[in-house]
Amino acid sequence: MKNKKGMTLTIGILAIATVVLCTYALFAFNLRIAKLNQKVEIASLENVFIIEEVLNYNVNNMMEKSSGGSTEEFISSFRQELFKYKSGGEYVPYQLSQVEGQLTPENVRIENGKVFLTLTFKIEGDVNDKVYASYAYTKIFEKEIENI
Repeated sequence: MKNKKGMTLTIGILAIATVVLCTYALFAFNLRIAKLNQKVEIASLENVFIIEEVLNYNVNNMMEKSSGGSTEEFISSFRQELFKYKSGGEYVPYQLSQVEGQLTPENVRIENGKVFLTLTFKIEGDVNDKVYASYAYTKIFEKEIENI
């Protein structure tokens, strides 16, 4: 005589294990797709860092063209260079408008034949329809000056 109750229990456990395994597999695949989507969104943040590089390049370019032995002379010269980046009443790139209000003697330091300009930038905007980026950084720009 065969034990038929033992067979039913085994089939029941096999059916439950199959459902659990399928559910886990579907959940794992769904989670992996969500992680891939996050990686794509993070990669699109690269535009923020490109803007940062453009801002740094432009400020360094203005620093090289600016002159003056005193803080006030340097600020005046730098302000003249800054206005060259205005087109149609707006700065290009528009984040350069943040520099104008920071051109104060507190942010300019002249010592040991160098001028140091401390600026803070805030870059923000939509990266894509799901992500809004807001990135702020402070950088000290420096330039050697000849006529001290």
